[in-house]
Amino acid sequence: MPAPKPLPPHLPESLNCSDVISEIRSAYSKILLLEEKAAADTDRKVSEQRLVHARILGYLIREGPSIRASEHVAKEVNSCEDNDQMFKIGEMYHLHFIRPC
Repeated sequence: MPAPKPLPPHLPESLNCSDVISEIRSAYSKILLLEEKAAADTDRKVSEQRLVHARILGYLIREGPSIRASEHVAKEVNSCEDNDQMFKIGEMYHLHFIRPC
């Protein structure tokens, strides 16, 4: 099985129509750093879980069901005080929205 690919470094052009594109860019930059931190974790199990949670946040911004959904996730990410809070938001989306599907 091929290794999962990291989040793309740039946002899709479709998000440029957002009124809060700077907030979206800021959140996505934080998520890219979060992904790097997760990948560097020495505990493999923790690293894999955190990578999933970081990438969920990134792809919700990139590929969310609507521009408003992308803006909402970006706002949540930007409201976090630290990486642990961002990982917890990613975990919440994983457990309560993605996993049930």
